[in-house]
Amino acid sequence: MAPVLSIIFVWIILHYFKPTLCPQEAWFEKYAFLFNYQLSRFIKNQKINQVIIILIPICLFGIVFYVLKMKHLYIISFILSTVVLWYGCIYQLKVEVLPSALQAQEEEIFAKPLTRSFTVILWFLLLGPLGVLLYDFLRRLDFFPLNNLLEWPAARVLGFGYGLAGHFPPVFSYWSHHLFSDVSENQQYIKNCGYLALYGSLDSHSVNDQSLLQAKALVRRAKMMLFIVVVIFSIGVML
Repeated sequence: MAPVLSIIFVWIILHYFKPTLCPQEAWFEKYAFLFNYQLSRFIKNQKINQVIIILIPICLFGIVFYVLKMKHLYIISFILSTVVLWYGCIYQLKVEVLPSALQAQEEEIFAKPLTRSFTVILWFLLLGPLGVLLYDFLRRLDFFPLNNLLEWPAARVLGFGYGLAGHFPPVFSYWSHHLFSDVSENQQYIKNCGYLALYGSLDSHSVNDQSLLQAKALVRRAKMMLFIVVVIFSIGVML
């Protein structure tokens, strides 16, 4: 149940506090630049350097969480886990710029939950705070093959959620037929699920302010439904 409480706290923080409160430059970028400079003197392969750069903080955080649990400091572990989840969700908030074209805005409404928060939350539920750090570090280093791989299950779950919140039959048909599509197509996959959920087809359609409001409402319903499923599942595990 603790992960669910962390998600609730982070949602409240993101809902009531503006992204401008975020630092303009994250610590990881500074750390990666300095450490990569030192590693490049000994290891010329940049991919290996990036793997080392990612593994070092994850291992350190893993040791911290292990010690906290061994010492039965569950409250501190919960607070630290919540901070890590907030850290993972807030990165996209400070760098996103919404496009001006209505069509682009609609695409962004459907696609941005995938990288902004949903993939972060999914890996938080699966692997805890270390899952959040792994995904966040990969996307900060533009490690696209693994980054897209981590987004793949999140895109399928979120796409199914869009179907639950909108026109389910066309979404489920597309969802099942393209379930194992390439990981590089995650963004288009989730956009198409959103279009089908809202309009019932992938045919061309006009976009206006009203349709943008409907798209936002659909995304909110989808996330709420998926959150309810997570809560019910968590309660079932506890019982």
